[in-house]
Amino acid sequence: MSLSPVALQNSAPIWREGFFSLRKILYILRQRPLVAARLLRLRQKLTPILGPWPSPQRPGATPPVGTLSPSADHFAAYAQAALRLSWSRFCASDKTDDQAEASTHTPADTNGNSASRGSTRSEIDGKSVSQVTIQNAMDGGTASRIDPSDVTNEKNDPREWQRRAREKLSLLMGFHDNTNLPELEHSWRDMLPNGLLREACYLHLSPVRRVVASLVLDPTRQSAIAAPVMLCLQGHTSGAHISWGEARETIDPARLARGGDFAVQAVARGFVAVCIEQSGFGERREQEVTHQWDHPCIDQVNRALLLGRTLLAERVMDIQAVINWLVHAAPHLQIDPHRIHAMGNSGGGDTALYAAALDERIAGVIAGSCVGRFRTTSGRRKTCPDTVIPGILEWLEYDDILALLAPRPLVAVSGHKDHIYPFAEVAAAVAGAQPVYARLGRPEHIRAVAGPAGHRFYPDVAWPAFMELI
Repeated sequence: MSLSPVALQNSAPIWREGFFSLRKILYILRQRPLVAARLLRLRQKLTPILGPWPSPQRPGATPPVGTLSPSADHFAAYAQAALRLSWSRFCASDKTDDQAEASTHTPADTNGNSASRGSTRSEIDGKSVSQVTIQNAMDGGTASRIDPSDVTNEKNDPREWQRRAREKLSLLMGFHDNTNLPELEHSWRDMLPNGLLREACYLHLSPVRRVVASLVLDPTRQSAIAAPVMLCLQGHTSGAHISWGEARETIDPARLARGGDFAVQAVARGFVAVCIEQSGFGERREQEVTHQWDHPCIDQVNRALLLGRTLLAERVMDIQAVINWLVHAAPHLQIDPHRIHAMGNSGGGDTALYAAALDERIAGVIAGSCVGRFRTTSGRRKTCPDTVIPGILEWLEYDDILALLAPRPLVAVSGHKDHIYPFAEVAAAVAGAQPVYARLGRPEHIRAVAGPAGHRFYPDVAWPAFMELI
């Protein structure tokens, strides 16, 4: 039998049956991931010929390949992303009088004044500011929309930029500072097999919202000095128990082998570890809605968006509540409220970074396998919607999220072979944030470190780099 495209098209019922039987084979081979992955790649290559839709390789094809794919429009729009509040745009827009006048050609009114909003200078409460800076660094509006209190005398002031960028990020995320002090409903302690002590604390945020924070510490520690704190945030795993080295699901041993026992690592370096159970995982998994997506985040993202906020914002506000409680209970817990740090890998690293970007009480961050520019990483691949912020590319890139941590210590780590966030992307984003750290006098406080393999955490390189900075 001929396997030409025409023959296959003429015998559609036969080849389609064979095509979909491949799906059955993949299902049977689920327990053999390497073989299944190779078959899946083969299927993807054959889809333009064997799939049920017309393609350029077959008679009766639709217009040229790519023109009907939604991503074509999205990727083209990435190149035109405004990034209005990006630090690089913020600086580039601050021109001198001569530069602005040379680059702006606008008609003058009857009094000889420029009639366009692109005029070179504007006087506000006696302060002379660049109109171009106003347009690009504030909100893209006209001079009449400028609040005089927003004008700074110092050009390219990184603190002023951070204030504006933080406000815009909060608005896009639907984030509001959580100033409430949660109540400790109850707690209990247990000794872990590795000799560490865990105290599970159930914090009451509201009548319908609670957070579980497990303190992990060395029971033999004796010191008059209050201990630093490390907030431990797991990514898309089975829960916070991974952090203290416990395996509850069949996949957990593999996660532990990839460096997931954050709390154990932190305690070994003198920290009190606080393992926060993120919304949607472990003890905080969805238990009331029965008809839901298999992925634990999709339904939560949808419900949060209906309320005008992102799931990422909700998780950051949970972390804020835990910090509020830690600061309040610091004398009893014998911890230093001024040395609260955060760490996480993959989705947990994202949460740690955004929490630190929006809450300056977090003194430093270790972010693993999560750093990369939106337009070249998460915006071009399969990604969890819990880290997506509507409209972010109109204002900021991931470089800017990192720069909001300046001058606090930040170590971004990833593997050279990471299929989601390869180290090259991490290095590029860190380089983009470096100028803000330099302007604030701490260029050495941000660092990109590489691991040798794929998507996992690398304690052997991340911790030494971080301990040097704090």
